[in-house]
Amino acid sequence: MRRYRVFFGLGAATALVALSGLFREQAVAFRFGTGDAADVFIAAIQIPVLVLNVFSSSLSAGMVPFLVSRTVGGAAAGDDEDIGRINAVVYVFVVVVFLVLGLAATFYAPWIAPGFSAAKAGMLTDVLFVLCLAGILAGISAYWGILLQARNTFARPAAT
Repeated sequence: MRRYRVFFGLGAATALVALSGLFREQAVAFRFGTGDAADVFIAAIQIPVLVLNVFSSSLSAGMVPFLVSRTVGGAAAGDDEDIGRINAVVYVFVVVVFLVLGLAATFYAPWIAPGFSAAKAGMLTDVLFVLCLAGILAGISAYWGILLQARNTFARPAAT
């Protein structure tokens, strides 16, 4: 019986995600319309989201077991310093990757949407730059989520 509850729960969650995607598309169409602004936004969001997904999933796969082993196995001398160094490297990495991605938008924007006019391509470059700056905050937020997951502490940060 438990297996069926899990099966139907996953099915319901999948349907909810698909429905939320429909609402998201409707919200984008309502906010931006179906013209140039919507085309530019949809084209511009693809690269930062791809980089963020690759970053967060790979970092989660590597950092969660590492941090859990340090938390469960007991921290050895110097582990806090090592984790502090790792945090610094991750923060610098996120900032550098998204800044380079934003500054290089002029070069790769034509490959994202080759059929855009010159005006739309210019708008695409500007929106890409802004989204890459927002990607810095999203990347740091994703890393903080990984730290919370590894330490299994969700309630206290959510309450503060």
